[in-house]
Amino acid sequence: MSNPNPFQTTLGTDAQWVVFAVMALAAIVFSIAVQFRPLPLRLTYYVNIAICTIAATAYYAMAVNGGDNKPTAGTGADERQVIYARYIDWVFTTPLLLLDLVLLTNMPATMIAWIMGADIAMIAFGIIGAFTVGSYKWFYFVVGCIMLAVLAWGMINPIFKEELQKHKEYTGAYTTLLIYLIVLWVIYPIVWGLGAGGHIIGVDVEIIAMGILDLLAKPLYAIGVLITVEVVYGKLGKEEAQPLTA
Repeated sequence: MSNPNPFQTTLGTDAQWVVFAVMALAAIVFSIAVQFRPLPLRLTYYVNIAICTIAATAYYAMAVNGGDNKPTAGTGADERQVIYARYIDWVFTTPLLLLDLVLLTNMPATMIAWIMGADIAMIAFGIIGAFTVGSYKWFYFVVGCIMLAVLAWGMINPIFKEELQKHKEYTGAYTTLLIYLIVLWVIYPIVWGLGAGGHIIGVDVEIIAMGILDLLAKPLYAIGVLITVEVVYGKLGKEEAQPLTA
C-alpha cells in the first residue's frame, strides 16, 4: 500500500493557519452583525458564531500542534499521522450545522434527536476508523456512510411532508441549503477514503482538501443560512418569522 507524505509538513500547517484566520474572521463579523439584528434572527446568528468559533479553535490547535504532537496509526511503512482535532471539531459543529436547517422546519424533538445521534455516530466511526490498522477500518467507514445516509434521509423528510414544514417561504431555501450541505458531506468521506483510509494522498493534501470543505461547509454555508433568514424575515414580518427563534 502506498503511503505518500504520511506526516504533516509546513505546507499543511500553513493551510491550517489560513483556515483558522478565515474561521476567526467569520466569527468576528457575525458577532458584530448580530448586535444590529432583530431578536427573531439572533439565534441563527449565534449558532453560526458558535460553529465558526469552534472551528477556528480547532484549526488553531491543529496548526500549533501539527509539527510536534503527531498521534499516528499503523507502524513502519504504514504509519500515518491522524489529525484528531478535526473530529473533535466535527462532533460539535456538525450538529450545529444541522440545527441551522432544523430551525427552518417543524421537526419534532424525537426526529431531531435521532438525526443528531446519527450525525455524532458518523463522526465517531470516522475517528475510530482513522486509528484502526488494516482492512478493519473499512468497516467503520461503511457504517459511518450508513449513518450519513440515515441523517440525510431524516433531513430530506421536511421537503415532502407538509406537517414538517414551517412555511412555504422556508421550504425552497431549506431544500437548496440541504442539497448544498449533503453534497459537501458526501465529499468528506471520499477524502477520508483517499487519505486516512486508503493512504493514497498525503497528509498535507488531506489537510488542504478538508480545509476547503470546512470553509465551504461553515462560513460560506453560514452566509447562505443568514441570507435566508433575513429574506424570510423581510417577507413574512416579525410575527410570522418569530418561529426562527424556536
